[in-house]
Amino acid sequence: MIHALDQIAPYPKTVAEATGEAMAAHYAAKAALWGHIALHHDDPDMRGRAHREMGDAYRLAYLFYEIAGNAGDRLAAELWQTLNDGEEMAADLEAWLAEYAVPADQIAEIAKQVCEPNPLAGTRAGMGGAA
Repeated sequence: MIHALDQIAPYPKTVAEATGEAMAAHYAAKAALWGHIALHHDDPDMRGRAHREMGDAYRLAYLFYEIAGNAGDRLAAELWQTLNDGEEMAADLEAWLAEYAVPADQIAEIAKQVCEPNPLAGTRAGMGGAA
């Protein structure tokens, strides 16, 4: 299911596609997806993994979004503050997804599918059961 994210906010496939905006959009979508999984998955280990993955993707989205016009010290301080304020992070992700026309409702749907039990495999759909 996580690969479905590439259909709505693809990771750049070439150097020419690798713009700050493209990278920010991809990592914002990825962070939002992991955020949904962290909130809705019933496995505590998966929720922990999802929180870590969300933080990692958010850091990259934040840097690609902000780096163009900001000094490093200010950027580092703002990032630290935001990572310690989940509400600000959620608001940023919502705004970025809207700005890049990444459908937040589709991310939520992907996360929902990942969180649903897969009765055939005994694992979560799309996650392969590995942490």
